[in-house]
Amino acid sequence: MGAFSSVPKDLRNAKCQIALKDLSITAGNVCIGYVQLLINSPIECQQILIDLKGEAYTTVGYSSGSGKRKRRRTAKQNLVLYTLRIVAAQYPSGIAPPGQYQIPFQFSVPKNAPASFVLPKFGRNGARITHSVAVGVQKKGHVYYVHSCPLQVLSPLNHQINSLMITDEKEVLLCCCISRGSLTLAARTDKNAYTSNECASILYEVYNRSSRRVASINIELVCNIHYSARNHSHYSSRKIVQLKCGSIEPNSGFGSKTNPPSSPMQVQLQVPTVEFSSCQTPTVSVSYFIRLQTMTGSFVSNPSVEIPVTLYQVANSNQGQMMVTAIAQSFQPDPDADGAVGMQIPIANAIPYNPNPNMQNEFEPADKSLTKPVPVDTTGDGIANAMGYDTSGDGKIDALDTNLDGKIDTVLETTKVSPVG
Repeated sequence: MGAFSSVPKDLRNAKCQIALKDLSITAGNVCIGYVQLLINSPIECQQILIDLKGEAYTTVGYSSGSGKRKRRRTAKQNLVLYTLRIVAAQYPSGIAPPGQYQIPFQFSVPKNAPASFVLPKFGRNGARITHSVAVGVQKKGHVYYVHSCPLQVLSPLNHQINSLMITDEKEVLLCCCISRGSLTLAARTDKNAYTSNECASILYEVYNRSSRRVASINIELVCNIHYSARNHSHYSSRKIVQLKCGSIEPNSGFGSKTNPPSSPMQVQLQVPTVEFSSCQTPTVSVSYFIRLQTMTGSFVSNPSVEIPVTLYQVANSNQGQMMVTAIAQSFQPDPDADGAVGMQIPIANAIPYNPNPNMQNEFEPADKSLTKPVPVDTTGDGIANAMGYDTSGDGKIDALDTNLDGKIDTVLETTKVSPVG
């Protein structure tokens, strides 16, 4: 179940894999899959658990000390956003017998779950939001996580789509004190949420009541990312699209403010591939806005308008595979990070989804020589009608093959059968 130092040795006598029906799931929908489990020899185990976890993991570089004692350090924090759990199997005797399983599971992903993403690490700074299915084994009251598998969660829109005109009017001041008139800028988008490759239609109005010529109207799509770890934070702002529109002469303009009123100008801004969906968690925030600004030269106050927009991803099989691969690769140990917390679970990509109803309902011993089947009488009439197995090695029959096909199909909590012959 993954060669990991914190896992008891007997748990390594088993192999665990996870299959997912879909690698990309929209929050609010159902995650379907199964755990494929092969136990080669008995292991000590009370329960097998399957969890669906959402986590926000962040690292932030900072300095401590001063002078010759000044050191660069890395704070890291793993915030569990949610955990859903099912008990996949229970073993009252405390022993899981040899066998091969497919254990099916279904989880409803929380509607407010943030979208998956992995930020490229910048020095000691990095962040990721991940969702994964994890398998745990409960042994002597402690849960050992032995395997996990990442998946991509997409966030649906959780607000209404609308449009709002935003206006900014400023007095045009030269060198902060000499008035040159006023300048009004107003803008709105056709809606406030977009996905990859959509075109945002922007209407804007400019009324230049100053003696200064407006050289251009600059339009930008800006992404702001803020994250923190153990009271240390990192912030970045990036312009991902930039456009430049035409000039406006002094005492002229267009839109509802002019006399007489005229039509506003319209421009199309194409949204690129959305790498990081808008999100808000206690430690990670991703936000976007479209900014318009008049450019009238140096040492002059310029009005600007910022329109908040939501960017989100839609299901895409290629993007989903790339995301889960990036998540798996991002789970690398960080030896110089302090505050060692976070996910320390063997992680691997999902195996192909090929459910086998027989494996999900029957228990097949990996090595029948370990169990030495004997004929048993389950009805008390003295006639053998099944084969019994001692899977724990304690000398008691605890599993049966009732249809005599060589596969265990019944596990007994207490022995209620008698050997024959």
